[in-house]
Amino acid sequence: MATNHVNVGHAPFFDGDGSNFDYWKTCMRIHLKAMGGIIWKVIDEGYVILNEANPTQVDNENLLANAQAMNVIIRALCIREYHRVWKLETAHEMWGKLIEAHEGTSNVKSAKLFICKGKFEKFALLPNEELKDSFSRLNNIVNELKDLGFDVPEVDISHKFLRALPP
Repeated sequence: MATNHVNVGHAPFFDGDGSNFDYWKTCMRIHLKAMGGIIWKVIDEGYVILNEANPTQVDNENLLANAQAMNVIIRALCIREYHRVWKLETAHEMWGKLIEAHEGTSNVKSAKLFICKGKFEKFALLPNEELKDSFSRLNNIVNELKDLGFDVPEVDISHKFLRALPP
């Protein structure tokens, strides 16, 4: 399997503003996948080279994909974010470090999930809120849950919104 770099334009830039990290992460993941080859795979799963003195064709492809991914990640970061990851050796480590820095450890994610589930359970229309705004707010809560790894079935979303409607 050859690792081909496909030009898909500039990667999305992350200015270090934690409030838009989820948006940047999604855009960046799509950008990296669009580059083709195994670039996203080396970021998402990492890779291991068993014999560095005698790398295989697959090892060389992983090394190239890793270098391309590291290049894209570094160029997509402001200087403060760059300093978080510049000494790391793989794109997988860089990606993990950025996620940990902006989303927290598994304990923090668990707490965020607990809070977000509470928002979903307590969801109700606000006074004088238009339906489209209410639906958008519910979708934002659902997207937060999905970003934290919790899948909400479509039927539950529909039921939650219908129960929130005034009689």
